Amino acid sequence: MFIHRIHHSPPQYRVQFLSTIHHMAAVPLNTMTQITQLHLCMESVALRLITGLGNSEVMPSLTRFFSPESKPNLISTDSEELNRVLVLTMARAIHVTGCDSTGESARWCVDFLKTVMTHTPHTWANHTLQCFPQVIADFYQQCATPRENMHTLKKAVEEEYRKWKSMSNENDIIAHFSLQHNTSPLFLCLLFKMVLDTERLPPIAYKVLERVGPRQLAAHVRTLCDFLVLEFSNSAGGQHVTKYVETMNSIIWVYNIVPIDRLMLCLALRTQEGSEAHVCFFIIQLLLLKPPELRNRVQDFVKDNSPDHWRQSNWYEKHMAFHRKYPEKFSPESILAEQGTLTAQYQTLPIYFSNVCLRFLPVLDIINHRFLELAQVHKNLETILERLGMLYKFHDRPITYLYNTFHYYESKLRERPNLKRRLVVAVIMSQQEIRPPGWALTEAYKQYLARPADDIVWNPGLPYYTALVKRLVNSILLWGNFI
Repeated sequence: MFIHRIHHSPPQYRVQFLSTIHHMAAVPLNTMTQITQLHLCMESVALRLITGLGNSEVMPSLTRFFSPESKPNLISTDSEELNRVLVLTMARAIHVTGCDSTGESARWCVDFLKTVMTHTPHTWANHTLQCFPQVIADFYQQCATPRENMHTLKKAVEEEYRKWKSMSNENDIIAHFSLQHNTSPLFLCLLFKMVLDTERLPPIAYKVLERVGPRQLAAHVRTLCDFLVLEFSNSAGGQHVTKYVETMNSIIWVYNIVPIDRLMLCLALRTQEGSEAHVCFFIIQLLLLKPPELRNRVQDFVKDNSPDHWRQSNWYEKHMAFHRKYPEKFSPESILAEQGTLTAQYQTLPIYFSNVCLRFLPVLDIINHRFLELAQVHKNLETILERLGMLYKFHDRPITYLYNTFHYYESKLRERPNLKRRLVVAVIMSQQEIRPPGWALTEAYKQYLARPADDIVWNPGLPYYTALVKRLVNSILLWGNFI
């Protein structure tokens, strides 16, 4: 309700709510964190609260609520992904506002990052560090965290898979594979191999997942992401890649083990360098675009719905029609119900405001930015925007998002006019049917967008810029009349 219905609230309330969510998530054996759907809901809300902070709101809000000596109310104690997004948001705010990153501000920023690293140690790829403000880039370069050796990961998964096939006692299996080992949590990697080899999951796998719980499953998702990069990198291509995509598609949409938005967020935020980064982005593109499940949902949702829910008298009917056509499962409850082993942890609660498309939108924001950091995958990003960009019809701050993107990644986009045009078309033009004519772009710029891809040279004269200034003045006067 806070995310989808309360559209304008002061930043202090949003930051306080974020602190409350982190507090609830940190309570052990809390009902909110033991029910898979509620846990995912809390993570999704926290993600929107963090990414929705304005550039001028980030630093005042963080300094007001954060102190190195106090408990970390704004920092998640166990979600590496949320803390990474918080760092990216802080980097964006420092860059766009030109916030002083020396002296006292620099010391505060370093203290904040140290607290983040205390709870969720992580690193960033070089192509990400190059975009960071200097104070953040220097911090991560000085406190690099060792990454897990991929050969060691492969060997550990093979060994655990052999144990899985050799063990027969149910209690021993549940106890062994639900424990957090000293090495990376590997159970989702084993599920990937099971589905790949047998195209099915045994009933006992769900019992292991139930013991693991939704909070701890995030660590398994991270390991699965690294394992996928390893498997795709070593595949022979062609049929092998198709089989891997089908396997992951079953894990997401058939067995409901990992939601698409959660997996994509984790993949986009993993630290991969060189060819491994290319493979990681290739996996994201394949899982988003090759299977029809997400594309069909996005197309139908955008076609039949409007973000201006307050103008509709039948919004709830359309909402329920979408969920009847695409029922959402946050865990393998349908399969468990068939087996007669369904527990409260796996029951689906009513969904009043959200759906997979709306939950995926802030993740798509992050995916766009991660792709922009690596020039070699810019063409892949254009393809994703072409197929899924229509979802930006439902973005609540399209102009702000586009401004932040162009400002923060100016050095990456400077020589990529076609990619800039593709971003504008996806983010702005997706809203043209619900906005008044001329709400964001001039007619001259719309004509530029309509040009062929090879016609990118446009040097508007002084009258164009004069008209822009007039538009700005008229807008200011209009708002002045409202005030």
